[in-house]
Amino acid sequence: MASSTISSVLSSMNTINTTTKDQTTIDNDDFMTLLFAQLKNQDPMKPMDSSEMMSQIATLNSLNALMAIKDSINSLNDSQTLSYASSLIGKTINAVPDASDTSKIVTGVVTSMTTYNGETLVQIGNTDVKLSTIVSISNG
Repeated sequence: MASSTISSVLSSMNTINTTTKDQTTIDNDDFMTLLFAQLKNQDPMKPMDSSEMMSQIATLNSLNALMAIKDSINSLNDSQTLSYASSLIGKTINAVPDASDTSKIVTGVVTSMTTYNGETLVQIGNTDVKLSTIVSISNG
């Protein structure tokens, strides 16, 4: 019975909700809506077990904690990438910008770094080089 209630609530939420929110994820508000719908529509002769309800709430809290950890790790990764790129300034690098043509190697001293469309790039003169294409690094 509980799964049919959840399915009906989810389907009604998907048709009613016209915002741009991603319909494949469930946030705290959606979870609480589902939980209240379960409680409202439960069979009075077979009420929801309180331990099951606490388990669902604990699962939601764990999911929220994992999402916060994921966001922190992504932020740390972005910071590390920027730090690495800035540490290359003044160093000579060799890069292969086109993996299908390894004969073309770009060589030069990194003059600056930038981010574009979420990707960190270093600059050799007027040429932008992706960090993933760097094959060697040397001082000055």
